[in-house]
Amino acid sequence: MELLPILVTWDFTNVSAHALEHAVRMSNMSGKNIVLLHIIKNNNSEDTVFEQLKSVSKECKRKHGIEPKIIVKAGNIFTTISETANNIQAKLIVMGTHGYSGIQKIIGSRVKRVLSKSNAPFFIVQAPPKQIYLKRIIFPIDSNTEMKENVSFIINLANLYRSEVIIFKNITNNLKFDFKTNLTSEFIVNNLQSNKIYYSEQIHNDRTNFYKAAIDLVGKKQADLIAITTNEVSSLKDYFYDTAKQQLVANCHKVPVICFNPRRDNIHTI
Repeated sequence: MELLPILVTWDFTNVSAHALEHAVRMSNMSGKNIVLLHIIKNNNSEDTVFEQLKSVSKECKRKHGIEPKIIVKAGNIFTTISETANNIQAKLIVMGTHGYSGIQKIIGSRVKRVLSKSNAPFFIVQAPPKQIYLKRIIFPIDSNTEMKENVSFIINLANLYRSEVIIFKNITNNLKFDFKTNLTSEFIVNNLQSNKIYYSEQIHNDRTNFYKAAIDLVGKKQADLIAITTNEVSSLKDYFYDTAKQQLVANCHKVPVICFNPRRDNIHTI
């Protein structure tokens, strides 16, 4: 039985090369195949691009012993990535990003528009992997966090990479909010304990920005991955909340971020 693949978005930039390097690391650990996806505006350039991607795939095999499959599709990044991932039943989408630029610092990253359409989680990278293992995974949670259905993926990653999971909990002294945060934290801790995953907890309980504090913790702990859930934007409050969360995606330490969509009917595993 063929293992479900890791999909890598490829646009011939340095950050897409970084994404492929991360996918190779995961493939070496999990045994999964890699698929390279390049999106074109129309079918006129399909043959040329396919030949260029064949060179990328062969170079990957020469360097790493892994020859990714190739998909070239006409479309746009906002729908075609998720459609392709869903069609091939990808378990993970690895995507490079340059972070924020220009007006996007105010209205949010392009990445957010891409994330919301996919069943598979996104692994967003800004730089090549620093080491083979993901030694520390930062897991920021607050009253808006819907991570319960995605804990299995984090557990699987932690088992693969022998990672420590660091739960970073936002306590606001609002009884209603903190009750929800503590329920989520308790659920996560129980699952980590039952799967014998090494973990620790850190509490943020002052008035400073929670996501800025999370980024500071990433640097302090020399973390290798941040795990977050994207939120459906149904109100202005949700919009600003999720825009604040995008600070993590474009963090200054250039640590990868795994982004889940809150799907209660879909348990993510790698």
